[in-house]
Amino acid sequence: MIRKFFGKVRRAVGFTTAEVLIVVAIIAVLLTLAMPNVLAYFRGLRLTELDDDARTIFLAAQNRLTALVNSGEADKLDGKPVTVFPAGEEGPA
Repeated sequence: MIRKFFGKVRRAVGFTTAEVLIVVAIIAVLLTLAMPNVLAYFRGLRLTELDDDARTIFLAAQNRLTALVNSGEADKLDGKPVTVFPAGEEGPA
């Protein structure tokens, strides 16, 4: 009788609030677990980039000093003599 009055009974389509909240909670837990690893990865990338920049600056300075010593213009550097050590040897401690 009720069916006749209201017509067809419609079936509910979609997600319930509880299902949506459970999915959001699961995503939040996964992000919480993954975030430290992601941050460590980006920090490692930044440190690698800084190391590469430092290496480039060092090589440029070393090439410039070598060029000055080879051209005899090394005396122009702050009035201090420049000592060039052979490859593989370290300077004074």
